[in-house]
Amino acid sequence: MATDAPRHVFMISFAFPPTGGPGVQRSAKFAKYLPQFGWNPIVWCADSVPGLPSDDSLFSELPMDLDVRAHPYAANEVVPPPAVPAWRRWLQRLGLVERPAAAASPHPDEFMDWAMSSIEPALDTCRRTNAAVLYSTFSPASNHCLALELKLRTGLPWVADFRDLWTDDYRYRPASDERRAADRTLQRRFLEAADVVIGVTPKQTRILAGHFPLLRDKFVTITNGFDPADFEARAPNTRAEVSFVIAHVGRLDQYRSHTSLFAGMRRFLDEVNESGAGFRFRVVGHLGETASSRLASFDVPHEHTGYVSHPEAIDEMRAADVLLLTVPDGPNADSVIPAKLFEYLATGRPILVVGPEGGECERIVRETQSGMSAGFDEGEIAKALSRLYHDRGKSRATSREADDSIRRYSRQVLTGNLADILHRLSRDPAADPTPREADFVGAI
Repeated sequence: MATDAPRHVFMISFAFPPTGGPGVQRSAKFAKYLPQFGWNPIVWCADSVPGLPSDDSLFSELPMDLDVRAHPYAANEVVPPPAVPAWRRWLQRLGLVERPAAAASPHPDEFMDWAMSSIEPALDTCRRTNAAVLYSTFSPASNHCLALELKLRTGLPWVADFRDLWTDDYRYRPASDERRAADRTLQRRFLEAADVVIGVTPKQTRILAGHFPLLRDKFVTITNGFDPADFEARAPNTRAEVSFVIAHVGRLDQYRSHTSLFAGMRRFLDEVNESGAGFRFRVVGHLGETASSRLASFDVPHEHTGYVSHPEAIDEMRAADVLLLTVPDGPNADSVIPAKLFEYLATGRPILVVGPEGGECERIVRETQSGMSAGFDEGEIAKALSRLYHDRGKSRATSREADDSIRRYSRQVLTGNLADILHRLSRDPAADPTPREADFVGAI
């Protein structure tokens, strides 16, 4: 619900358009739609992000009057280090001092110098704009460090958004037990100090809340989603009926390259006597060395586009016969929902999930009647591909309940859920006194 006078939310997102990549879109879409709910974002980001592509298409869809403050990130600047780095003084002041063995590099990540140099100008901006709520997104953890300091200085309520898990994540590999302890201590400080903690899947929200069971009421779920506007302006998809196109859009890296996937593809090709002339596996985005090696090992014909703009990625999705969703294997990997799943849903194309059985992705695909799940079994993967191959070109019929389930993942609907949190935290008299958890997708 919107109020008569727009309020300001100070949004900390180190990476923000025109920086590209899937992790950027969550905060960008929130910033795009929050004004419709009475909130004007003030975005605090870095002026450049090493290692991430640039995508002007993401920037062009944002409101022209969006207030974006790009603070310098001097990644390549060579200056004599101070006797005691700012990030270490900050940890000392909070009683979160690292042990000597863990103090060689900035804790918690290499962006802490950016966060520390942001404190004074960000504080000044919060005061000058009369910001009512703080919002920050993980990762990097430096975003939360800056938000925590601003909360301590201003007393403003803070929403800590976790796009991924941190110390509970399947990819988490600390260099030492001391580093693990330091990370967990800082994570607990974030979870305890934030007024609301947002997870992106129900299982991840439960994992985060498990660190503070007595405070679980402040943990809510707002998933990623899709923006209908991204699809309305695109030209109709065109597919060659003589071919069978499987597309994987996003990162096909070492965590998403289970051997069974490529073995299942090879078995499918052998079973249908498909030489590869009519079969196309399109890898749209990043193709890691592990995936590339396994594609070659199992002789799976494929095409690799490299990074493409967001509109081009959507066109690739809409032109495919099957959209492949690969989910990692490992601790808590069944809690992961890759952000592209929601855009996959919006295309109406069949989805094949290769990932942990009983995971979040399998649940959503089943609820929305949007495709099939094959676990990590190469036989089941080959069988699913064969069925999808023979059903290609057929329209997918879904129930009204399934269509409604897909619509609840609209970015506009999800931003409305965030706006409800902001209204409540700012003590908006027009807001409900407690969060309407039934309105949050997958609220615990």
